[in-house]
Amino acid sequence: MKKLPSKLNTERRFPTNMMTAHALCLKAKDGEKGNQKGKRYAVPAFNITHFQGINAAFRAFELLGSSGLLALSNSALKHFGEGDAIYGLEVASDYIAKKAIRSNVKIATNLDHGDYTSDS
Repeated sequence: MKKLPSKLNTERRFPTNMMTAHALCLKAKDGEKGNQKGKRYAVPAFNITHFQGINAAFRAFELLGSSGLLALSNSALKHFGEGDAIYGLEVASDYIAKKAIRSNVKIATNLDHGDYTSDS
């Protein structure tokens, strides 16, 4: 039996401690780190391919006290979704959102390395 592709969830909203990559980069440019204002800084980004990579990136961000980007490739999304990139996006984003809620840093995700997805 052929597996039907998952539909993209267009109703999702950013949970606590998540924001757009653009907003995250603007904060870094303005020197905003948490509730403090200081010098400009670079925003670290990690390509993640599995749950352990997400956990390690969060530990690094928290250790540095820095916000950061998590980049997901199409092959990583397929890995998370057992062959279905859209389902993988749902699985990975749910996990990242739950980690972000418990974190003290801001996180953004980047799908720049992924393929175009649509619900049609």
